[in-house]
Amino acid sequence: MRQRESERWRKYRQVENINISGGDKIEKRLKFLEETFIKFGAVETDIISQGDDFQRKVYLKGDRYYKAGTLKFPDSDEMYLVISCTDEEKYAHLGIMDDVDAFASNLTDYELEEKVRFAFGID
Repeated sequence: MRQRESERWRKYRQVENINISGGDKIEKRLKFLEETFIKFGAVETDIISQGDDFQRKVYLKGDRYYKAGTLKFPDSDEMYLVISCTDEEKYAHLGIMDDVDAFASNLTDYELEEKVRFAFGID
């Protein structure tokens, strides 16, 4: 598994602190994703993934570390949610993870659960 985000994703990566319009809604969706990680067998770690401008909890499922985050493309006003992962603990601490999936923040709870199941390789 690659340990660095692709240059394409890195170029468009949005600051992950949620100080934007609609930020409360985005934060609630991120928290729902994290709760869903636990629902499907992930364990919250003591790792807080560090980045230039963000901090998120990291979860362990099997031998992979996961986190929820955000992504914004410059040609869109929409904020996307992202599930990222790595199989190296040291990269989890640094916030260097591969994006598994990016999707619209307005998905239903059921659709978000499907995204987590996909990321975890369930079904």
